[in-house]
Amino acid sequence: MTLSIEERELFLEFVQASQLLCSCERFDVFVRQYVRPLFPHGMTLACIGAIVNGKAVLEKALTVDYPTALIEKIHKVVDISDRSLLARWYQEKQPQLVELGVNDYVLSEMERAELHEFGFNNFVAHGVVDLDGKRGSYFSFAGIPGRLSSHHSYLMGMLAPHLHQVLVRIVRADSHCEERNELLSPREVVVLKWIAAGKSNKEISALLNRSESTIRNQVHSILQKLGAASRTEALLKAYEFRLISK
Repeated sequence: MTLSIEERELFLEFVQASQLLCSCERFDVFVRQYVRPLFPHGMTLACIGAIVNGKAVLEKALTVDYPTALIEKIHKVVDISDRSLLARWYQEKQPQLVELGVNDYVLSEMERAELHEFGFNNFVAHGVVDLDGKRGSYFSFAGIPGRLSSHHSYLMGMLAPHLHQVLVRIVRADSHCEERNELLSPREVVVLKWIAAGKSNKEISALLNRSESTIRNQVHSILQKLGAASRTEALLKAYEFRLISK
């Protein structure tokens, strides 16, 4: 099976964009601009986690146009026996194609209810398992127009490894951000926000009712912890590490 000329061009754009994505804030745009043109669908679920003693332990879940009520059902720990499709995929390691009224009998009672309730109609699920067989990713594309075919399975097989790497980078980036957040004390974060607002040390000291020397020391500490040579550089790194938002 091969891709059409248009699909090859779209796949190349998808791969290039996936290599640059490392922020969950951009995941929505990435899916809309690069995934759906190649693989049309209405709802996206992307998860990464681990399989431990018959349970799926969720690390991160990203969704695009997914029903809010269903997002609330995504638990940190799930018994695989309650998710027949997940168990089936984990056993076969092949894309799973499900169509309403055709082969939805492969789903658990709970999954079939969700299929009807949220208007999934049909969907394809697939993922990537790390070499140790414990940790991996799982993707579900729902609301796919038309009938499902082996071509959908083929496309999902090509997309999944790149989507897996995207999730790995996002989890790693979140971990780095948490480490950076732990470096700054709550008071230093407050000072950093006032620096971002353009306030001088004197103004910040008045706003926080602290001495100017205390604020000066805190600013110096912030610069050291962020490895910045100036207030401007500290702000750039703070935005990059998502310590504060613009």
